[in-house]
Amino acid sequence: MLVLFVVGYLLSRYLVQRVAPKGQMATLMLTFGVSIFLWNTAEVVFTPILRSVDYLVEPISLGFVTAAKAYFVASGLALVLLIIFFAMLKYTRFGQAIRATAQNRQMALACGINVRRIESVAFALGAMLAGACGTMVAMIWTISPQMGLSWITKAFAMVVIGGLGSIPGAFIGAYIFGLAESVGTHVLSTRMAQVLPFAIIIGILVVHRGGLFAGKDTE
Repeated sequence: MLVLFVVGYLLSRYLVQRVAPKGQMATLMLTFGVSIFLWNTAEVVFTPILRSVDYLVEPISLGFVTAAKAYFVASGLALVLLIIFFAMLKYTRFGQAIRATAQNRQMALACGINVRRIESVAFALGAMLAGACGTMVAMIWTISPQMGLSWITKAFAMVVIGGLGSIPGAFIGAYIFGLAESVGTHVLSTRMAQVLPFAIIIGILVVHRGGLFAGKDTE
């Protein structure tokens, strides 16, 4: 997490902010290019062979749920990180500066906020949390350089369900997505279980075009 925080800060400070004035498309193309570079570099260094980490593989039961210890540990860590991140954004001056910059960059600049630093640190925090998620995924799934695409797709779907800009919405979206996959696997087939969550997304967006917890500005 610390390493990726530093890497994210440097990427934002010396690459992303240089192309940001050219528009969102230029920023997206830059970050997409960086991801391809990292992907291919990882394949060269580590090879594309699937690997796994044997950690806390002993099964335990909590209520009606039985799973390996790693599942419960990863879920607990994810919940703790979510609460800490939400509290930071909600109740600290730094979190308020991040939200102000995201909502109105020019107004935040006029209020004396160092928006360049705030944007770099926010980008670094995102990279840091991605590192934490990668570590937790490695505890319960096989890992490879190509694994990121499927997880990014799922993460995007979860955010869309909850509504952009809403952390509680992302949590509820993740719960709905995971529940749909789990139920779909038991009731339908494994392939249909991959389709069901996205069908639910379409239904939600028909009723709430900005997601379940989207504000008026997002919509």
